[in-house]
Amino acid sequence: MSEQAAQVALKAFLYLKGERFVTAHSVAELVMMCQAHSQEFAPLLNAGKMLDKYYIPTRYPDALAPPAVPYKTYTSEEAQKALQQAENIVELVEKKIIS
Repeated sequence: MSEQAAQVALKAFLYLKGERFVTAHSVAELVMMCQAHSQEFAPLLNAGKMLDKYYIPTRYPDALAPPAVPYKTYTSEEAQKALQQAENIVELVEKKIIS
């Protein structure tokens, strides 16, 4: 959910800036696209790269090598880090939209 929240927030910013047909799903790629509008997004590139790792395997259990399943593969610590990174992205987007 953290990866998805970051994706949606970044896409909202891009649409606000006049972008259309934003089809990227990579959070890192979306951060780079947002960077073209504001350099404040630059520090979030690593957060985007980290969140990209959760795009497929957390949604599709068969994306992990059997017998692994997401709830046994990811730790609470990883979830907390992902949540914090998503919050950082959402907070910046919110700040940029309001200002």
